[in-house]
Amino acid sequence: MTNSIIDRRPSKALRFGLRLPIFLYRIKLGWLLGDRFLMLTHTGRKSGLPRQTVIEVVKHEKTTDTYYVVSGWGDKSDWYQNIRKAPQVTIRSGGRKFQTTAEFI
Repeated sequence: MTNSIIDRRPSKALRFGLRLPIFLYRIKLGWLLGDRFLMLTHTGRKSGLPRQTVIEVVKHEKTTDTYYVVSGWGDKSDWYQNIRKAPQVTIRSGGRKFQTTAEFI
C-alpha cells in the first residue's frame, strides 16, 4: 500500500484552495487564469446536479477546438467519474462558453 497524493483524497484545505478558481470563472474573471485552464461543468453521477471544476489544459488544438486534459487523481477524481457516466459537459475557457461531449482517449 502506498501513501502518495494520488492514492488519497485531498484534504479539506487543499480542496478549498483548488476550488478558488471556480469563483473567478463565476464572476467572469476566468480569463485571468489564461488559456492553461478551463472550467468544466458536468452532471453529478449520484445527485444529477450540476458540478463544476477548474482543470489544467494539457493541450489545445485550435484547428479542431479540441481540449486535452488529464485527471490529477486519476480515475478516482469525482469529475472524471461523473463524465464517464454522463459525458455531456459545458466548458468555459477564456471568454468562451460552449457545450460538448467529452471523449476519452
